[in-house]
Amino acid sequence: MKKVLVTCSALLLVASIGMLAQDNINLNQGSETEYLAVTRTPHGANPAGCVGFYDNICGAGYNGGIGWKVNDRPPVELSPAMQFTASKSGTSSEITLGLTYVTGTNAAVGILTEDCGGAPCTDPDGQPEDRQLCAGKVSNMPKFGSTHTITVTFDCRAQISRGQKYWVFLQSLENSGLAWNHSNSATGHMYEGKNDSWVNFGTEHLSALTVQ
Repeated sequence: MKKVLVTCSALLLVASIGMLAQDNINLNQGSETEYLAVTRTPHGANPAGCVGFYDNICGAGYNGGIGWKVNDRPPVELSPAMQFTASKSGTSSEITLGLTYVTGTNAAVGILTEDCGGAPCTDPDGQPEDRQLCAGKVSNMPKFGSTHTITVTFDCRAQISRGQKYWVFLQSLENSGLAWNHSNSATGHMYEGKNDSWVNFGTEHLSALTVQ
């Protein structure tokens, strides 16, 4: 599945923060949501001076203008998953996300799982649970389009091995619509959970993510 930014029907263009405040964004069309696209200082994963198992936020924030939808509103459920390669071995402590709120319930569940043949080892509902390395709830995200630096974090204690691939994905709660904002420049392998089945998006813009 391919997309063209701004002009593609897979994008939802929002003209003002006032429109966002009305909670009238239709999250049921396409996989991305956009707000007055913003250009920020780019960097790749784990730039100089940043620490952790993976980091595409440190030093530059994230793109506050566009993100992958995290949605559980009829008729479609969307659960984006981002793949990363660990830069070191050890025990993680937390996962940080550039996640923002659009409409409905302001909360989500984040899950870390291993890579199974190039895809997440669980389904988009996190099953089987014994393949989850960790899971945690986040809530009270800032309004989409209002920031490019505020993040949310959940605890995650998991054994991680340098050079191995892992996946972080998000599940929204019932009647929830969120935006997992893009990293300013990081690209990589992405899957999207759509109505409980994975769809391989291939190489895409990754969402803002730090694993420490």
